[in-house]
Amino acid sequence: HTSHSMKGTSAYMTSLPFFECDVCREAVRMAWGKANDLREKRGKVREDELTDITENMCDTESEHGDWLGQFDVVQSGDKLSLHKPGGYSQCKKECSTVAYACRKQLEEVHSDLAEALYLQKPKSLDKLTTKVCKKWTKACTKANAAAVVKHERKDETFKEMDEKAKEMEDLMRKMNKMGMGGMSMYSRDDMDEMM
Repeated sequence: HTSHSMKGTSAYMTSLPFFECDVCREAVRMAWGKANDLREKRGKVREDELTDITENMCDTESEHGDWLGQFDVVQSGDKLSLHKPGGYSQCKKECSTVAYACRKQLEEVHSDLAEALYLQKPKSLDKLTTKVCKKWTKACTKANAAAVVKHERKDETFKEMDEKAKEMEDLMRKMNKMGMGGMSMYSRDDMDEMM
């Protein structure tokens, strides 16, 4: 699974404490939004659908992990934070680090999160976020908030994908879900020719 690979990102690993809280909050917000979308479309939602979302939301190759490509890691003084410049970028080192932070914090609690979304307990996004990111995980700790950058960090430019590239990414994710993941060895040009 290439999305779980962290090759060449060791310098980025020291960045994790800075944005684990942001990543946790954004992941809960994304799952909450998807659960509400399903409810609005059909009036009800199945717990297995929510489990599918929470199980795959930290996987950049899943349709439920596409939100990870919306973030840019930005340094301000000795702090790092997540910013949403608009649009989606191709998932490279920063995105992979954000995905890793997501897995690190939420892998153990994804089924609890799915159950909370299914039961709608707690009923507010703020309360659910506090429960997940402060009680169930240690994403939003004082230690993480106090962390400072002590290493040289090379910033990765957030480059928004155009509409066609985003459609291709979405297609690859759908094919991955259907078990056709080997398609990633083809270039986008090859894929264009196949269509």
